[in-house]
Formats: sequence, structure tokens, C-alpha cells
Amino acid sequence: MTLADIRNGIIKILRENTEIEDITGEDITQAGGPFLHLQLVPLSSKTAAAGHWVDKEVLVDIAYMEKLVTSNEKIYMMLEELDGIFKPFFSIGGRAFSPAAQMDITDDVGHYKMTLAFTDTVPFEEAYPLAENLRIDWRRQDGVT
Repeated sequence: MTLADIRNGIIKILRENTEIEDITGEDITQAGGPFLHLQLVPLSSKTAAAGHWVDKEVLVDIAYMEKLVTSNEKIYMMLEELDGIFKPFFSIGGRAFSPAAQMDITDDVGHYKMTLAFTDTVPFEEAYPLAENLRIDWRRQDGVT
């Protein structure tokens, strides 16, 4: 699962479940009305199972803002709405996630944050034939059984 898959999946969920028209995962220079901005931060990528798996963690930060200054009441309402959308679980590309969420308000911007942890497989090809030159003589050479 790529970061683009996660971004597109979360934006799709937000568009289907909110009335917000401006939802983006790209930089915003100016917005006229309420908007949701999605920021993904890759946290870790660790190899597991002899290189056949990769354990990944990605921080998802959904920022909500209406204008230059948004009332706390409206931020509270949106954070509660986001929590209802992503709880008890949500799905992206056939995978279900049920992460803990953290909410805060910084400089009149509401932030809904969650960390997605998942494991991806790594495509590989096995080298064949593995035992091409292997010979086993299971009978004793001296004739004793």
C-alpha cells in the first residue's frame, strides 16, 4: 500500500461522509470556505520475515479550518464528526484500520491525527532449482545394515 493509496482512500472517505467541498492532500495557498487538508507523514518502514514483509507506520493528520479564525465550537463539531467517520474502523483498498486517534487545536486549526500500522508483502522470485547438485547416498558403503 503506497502513500498515494492511503491519501486517495482517506480523501474518498471524507468526501462520502462530510459536507466539506474543499478536501485536499496537496498544499493549500488560499481557501475561501471550510476545508479539510490531509497530511501524511511516513514514520517507519522495517523489514521483517527475511525481507518478505515490510512493517510500515504512517501518521495521518487531517486539518480542519473555515477561515483565518475558526470558532472552537465549529472545530469541536468537526473533530467529533471525523471521529465518528473513522470509528470503530474504516477500510482502504480491502484493508481495515482501527487506530487510536488524537485530536488537538493549534492556531485555530483543528487536527485529527491517527497512526496507521500495517504490513506489506515484498514481491520476490525464488531461485530454482534449489538442489540441482545435491546427492545423498543413504546406503552404507561397507554392506552392513
